Amino acid sequence: MRSDIEGLVRQQNDNVYTVNLDNRICSCTVFQENGIPCGHAVTVIFARDGRNLNDYMPDVLSVETWKKTYSSNFPLIDISDLEPLPLSECHPPLTRVLRGRPKKERFRKEDIRGPRGEAAAQAMAEPAGDGDDEVWVPYHCGTCGGRGHSALTCRQPHT
Repeated sequence: MRSDIEGLVRQQNDNVYTVNLDNRICSCTVFQENGIPCGHAVTVIFARDGRNLNDYMPDVLSVETWKKTYSSNFPLIDISDLEPLPLSECHPPLTRVLRGRPKKERFRKEDIRGPRGEAAAQAMAEPAGDGDDEVWVPYHCGTCGGRGHSALTCRQPHT
């Protein structure tokens, strides 16, 4: 390695990166991707005496290019002969954002309430499909063993 254009940079976590300033290459690949020196390349540039960071920046980002871009005024555009559109009024949207936390959407009991108890078991019962007269009930109580309700709504004392 020639010491004036190449260098090794070791980070605190013991990662080592190789930087070549002539080819504008760093092993982290950031220098190659956008042309702007990465932190490893800046370290090598500043470690060498007589090196300037502006020499390694892309020409697009130079002060001279910036000055050339804004050296002349932009041309004015005359809009005095333009006709306004018939619907030129601009109103804010008709939505309203409420303050605070949004309310939780809940099911109303009246909307989902159906028959309860034995009537619910009979209403929800379906034939087993074997040709037998047995009826399948979707749920039964774990406390009393009754059909059509669960242990949460059972009126028997829980033991």
